[in-house]
Amino acid sequence: MIKKLAISCLIACFLPVQITLAASNYGDTKHAAGEYVQHDHASHEKTDHVQASSKPMSQAIKSTTEAEKPLLPVFSARFELQSGVQSVDTNKTGDAAKNTDWLMDRKANNIATFNTASQQGEIWSRDQQGDISHSRLFVQDKKIIEYTNGELKTLNKVPNWQRLATIFDTKQIAKLNKTGEKGVLGQQAQLLEGKINGQQTVVWWLPSLQIPAYIQQGEGSAQTRMVLKELYQTTPTHWDWVNTALLSTYSTIDASDLGDMESDPFVKKIQNAEGHHHH
Repeated sequence: MIKKLAISCLIACFLPVQITLAASNYGDTKHAAGEYVQHDHASHEKTDHVQASSKPMSQAIKSTTEAEKPLLPVFSARFELQSGVQSVDTNKTGDAAKNTDWLMDRKANNIATFNTASQQGEIWSRDQQGDISHSRLFVQDKKIIEYTNGELKTLNKVPNWQRLATIFDTKQIAKLNKTGEKGVLGQQAQLLEGKINGQQTVVWWLPSLQIPAYIQQGEGSAQTRMVLKELYQTTPTHWDWVNTALLSTYSTIDASDLGDMESDPFVKKIQNAEGHHHH
């Protein structure tokens, strides 16, 4: 998995991969009472403009048949991740702020993510028996580390597929209170607030896609936020990190061989960066 990012305090609660969070403005909010009001731009929803793709996700959702409903909708998305203090000017960030893009490509049996700052990604695949395998991508090194289902079981790292696919642990939703609704990129979001693991948490949940459009947790310099910036019905062609033809040119390492490769410069670099050795 993508390990030890500097801004990863949210992950223990929500994700099996390490990301951090950032905020944005989606326009009017429909509160529980049914009235529309503008966001307070000086509040925690300090924002910038969000662009929808040329192919609205609403079209894809409407085409979903009843028989297909058990399967989560296919999509690609760009999230912005942020931690630290933000500038009052919503077009700028404070000196202590850190931002990066986190990309996600979700198919029925394949989930891929990519962090643009680290230039590292992950691909999770599920076979017909439900067994999950995992590939870690290192674009700058043109390397892939592959974990079979057996290796994941040995490492006790077999993830919950639903949690991978939804980013947010959906079991936590019951702990949050619904405060209203609002439109986000053609979807209707449920506005949720409450405490999770003792931390005040804000989530804008998209039931139609089963993903969050926004998550905020923590305060001040420790605050982390995530915002959904773009949605696509199909994978953007410029996302080379999911281009199978390109990935086939990368060198592949079986995770079971890592223990015998500790003198390899690449393996040594990865282990040092992650602060541990493979067992």
